[in-house]
Amino acid sequence: MSLRYRFTRLLRTEGLPGLCRGLGRLLRKVRRAVLAVEEYYLHEIPLLALGDRSVSLPDVDGFEVHVVESVGDANRLAALGYEDFRRLFPQADRRLAAGAVAFCAYVDRLVAHIGWVALTREAKRTFDDLPYGVDFDRGEGCSGGSWTCPLYRNRGIYSGVMGARLRYLRDRGCRICRNATLVKNTPSRRGQRHYQPEVVATARYVRIAGWVSWKELRVRGR
Repeated sequence: MSLRYRFTRLLRTEGLPGLCRGLGRLLRKVRRAVLAVEEYYLHEIPLLALGDRSVSLPDVDGFEVHVVESVGDANRLAALGYEDFRRLFPQADRRLAAGAVAFCAYVDRLVAHIGWVALTREAKRTFDDLPYGVDFDRGEGCSGGSWTCPLYRNRGIYSGVMGARLRYLRDRGCRICRNATLVKNTPSRRGQRHYQPEVVATARYVRIAGWVSWKELRVRGR
């Protein structure tokens, strides 16, 4: 259902070129499940000094952000006529049930962006299974699982919603947000720059079928 819905949506909103790009992304995802060699930066973003510093949300007609903390919240949004983001991400119910929190941005009630935060190890595993450490018992939180609709990329949505995610973690007692960002994912790295993330380590992830290797190299002086 999710794939059919996604591809129908892509064809309707972006035409045949968008559909082809979507098929390409799907093939890369399938390939990654079998074979992947990736380099990551492990970031820490200090939250206590965040203040109200934030990137302005994009000036797009019909733009709004909703914080979804439970399956009930998602049901209520759908009942109000917002596109049900769970049709795009069928794993969303499982994430919400485990305690992960979704930050969903809409344009004219259609999903434009989604990102996640976690306050527990169980919640983190639902959207980020990379085995880097997050000390949830000592005031660390986690962000990840971001996706932006191709129509709205390079509009500042990721950076603006990232600010909302960081303030959410801070307001719930977290002092640090940790995440892993692909070295080659320039848009995500650029979108976080305003919040002064510190690279505390680099990591190499290798997957060959069911075998996985994860090696971290701490940044000098850490």
